Amino acid sequence: DGQGAVVSLHLAPLSGQPPPPVLHGAHRPLQWREESRKEARTAEGGSKMSWFGQSAGLEDVAAQMQKQPPPSPPSAPPDGPSDGVVVAPGVRFSEKLWTRLGGQLQEGEKQKQRERLSSVTAFPDIPPSLFDATFRRDAVWKQRELRLRKGYVEHLESLQVQRTDDAQTLQDKVLDQVAGVYKLAEDEAVERLAKHTEELQLRAQRLRPTEPPCASQSAAVVTCYNANTTNPLACADVVSLFEKCASAARKDAVKRIKPVEN
Repeated sequence: DGQGAVVSLHLAPLSGQPPPPVLHGAHRPLQWREESRKEARTAEGGSKMSWFGQSAGLEDVAAQMQKQPPPSPPSAPPDGPSDGVVVAPGVRFSEKLWTRLGGQLQEGEKQKQRERLSSVTAFPDIPPSLFDATFRRDAVWKQRELRLRKGYVEHLESLQVQRTDDAQTLQDKVLDQVAGVYKLAEDEAVERLAKHTEELQLRAQRLRPTEPPCASQSAAVVTCYNANTTNPLACADVVSLFEKCASAARKDAVKRIKPVEN
């Protein structure tokens, strides 16, 4: 019963009749189930026939395509002859256009150059004059460079000699100045020493007395004190005379010393 219900549901659109009501626990009529099975077989057969028909149509189309001849290649463009000049893959120029562009002349020059290069099997002999000119030019440059170097060295040597002379001259000048300073100091010192010696000699001569000053007054004071031992005031007059004589002698000595100190 379950299988009959499934078939009736799938084939309902094909039969065009509504399915009978399903009653739980009841059996469907046998005639209705047979008709449903026949319709299902008929529909399945129709679908198989339509598929076989489509596959047969595809095989016929493929056979017709194999029988047709291949398409002919495209003809050459009518711009120029087929024997033009190929300047790039897929690009061809006519002889007239190539000549106008100068390509033929350039190609001829290249061909001649290739022929010349292919015909040469060894290097040609280089003329000696070329070597002579080259060596002569190199020799001239070498001589010029040597002269410049020699002049530069001589200039450096002259600068060194000049610096040495300048240093020696400066040293001599410094030594002369130092010697002059020392000589001046020495002469000045000698002169001062001689003058000081002379002054000392003059001072010694002036200060040397022939006789002590106030000698008589000093002797009178001593005699008076010896005679008046018990009354020393009696010698007051004698002592006063000695003091006056000593003061006068001191002033005289000072007057003689002052010119020497100045």
